[in-house]
Amino acid sequence: MRAGRRIEVDIEYSVEVSEVQFDLSLCEYASISWELQRFLSPERHIESDAPAIKSLAAALVEGTSSPDEALWAIYNYVAENVRYSGYIPEVRGALWALENGEGDCTEFACALVVLCRAAGLPARFVEGITNVPGDEKHDWAEVYLGRVGWVPVDPTWGRFPEKRELYFARMPPNHVILTRGINLCLPAMELCDTFNYWYYEYWWEGREPRITATSDWDWLAEVASTAFRDDFSDSTGGWTEKSDFESVLAYEAGEYRMEVKRQGWMVWAWAPLSSFPADFRAELTVRPDYDLDPERAYGLIWGSGDEDFYALLFDNAGHYQLARKEQGEWQPAPLPWQGHPAISQGKEQGRIGVVVEGDTVRLLANEVMLTELEVPNLGPARVGLAVCTFNRPSAQVYFDDFTLTWGEQGG
Repeated sequence: MRAGRRIEVDIEYSVEVSEVQFDLSLCEYASISWELQRFLSPERHIESDAPAIKSLAAALVEGTSSPDEALWAIYNYVAENVRYSGYIPEVRGALWALENGEGDCTEFACALVVLCRAAGLPARFVEGITNVPGDEKHDWAEVYLGRVGWVPVDPTWGRFPEKRELYFARMPPNHVILTRGINLCLPAMELCDTFNYWYYEYWWEGREPRITATSDWDWLAEVASTAFRDDFSDSTGGWTEKSDFESVLAYEAGEYRMEVKRQGWMVWAWAPLSSFPADFRAELTVRPDYDLDPERAYGLIWGSGDEDFYALLFDNAGHYQLARKEQGEWQPAPLPWQGHPAISQGKEQGRIGVVVEGDTVRLLANEVMLTELEVPNLGPARVGLAVCTFNRPSAQVYFDDFTLTWGEQGG
């Protein structure tokens, strides 16, 4: 395109939003992994180390006996004690909002996040769009509760007593998340200031969002080249499909199905990529379709190809191991089978992942780091999925929401 020439692009899309509601009856205080630690730390506009914030948070959660009670106390306080001021152009942050007792949705969200962090509850700022005219751009928060995960709370809309419970650990289908985090930093654009919309403008026509992109397209191309995501909704996405007497690999109802029919057998499929990273982070959602059984396993693999790879394997009885195949032969496991309470069990859906940085490997389950160990890096690696059986035949697992990031994003 010649310099100075302008091209306008219209993109039409639809978003399907469902109501979410969390059962907090079994929640517990989360074990603080290295990944969650940053959601307890102070940052610009989230001054969780300020003495006044720490004192207020301690007073609010005193006498509570569970994390959901502590979260409710904080949520209720913000909803009742911060007055909605209407839109404020600049971000003033949590400390200002709590000292002055007012703010817009940004300050409401910041206030809740800061008090949660000061009280030991990992929390993060969320920004998105809603279908409410005049309140299309909106901020709220998510708080991490053990055995439950990230729970949405909207203290701005929950400031009305009749709506208080509606926006606590529950979200009607009127919120769409665009970004998480209040201090987003884009080194490629030399931008490290407070912004949350990645330089996009959002608005509504009727009930359909319209988007105008004003970002630096070179930076967007760079981001696109360093991330691979697949929700398996497109059956032409390039993952292996086959069906024989040993195994089945197939797209099925928006998931990727892998089935092993034989005893003592493994099947795997590589992500359809043309370039391969040496350092990366891979995560995906898994759903075993069989009863509790340590004789079957599933997981992630990475390596140079079919003859040389690592395999992070999980059974659905709460155990995991790191296995190694070299020149077509299985070697002594770098990490033998061991248990961890963060691993999903039975037919429960869960999320697994691995972070590879040089010779350091971190193994993940449901956003908890299971362990960190040193193993030889195999260089630029293919990444894939695997299912296997040991002393019993037949294992079927469904995979979804696969993400692979590398470069500055990996890890």
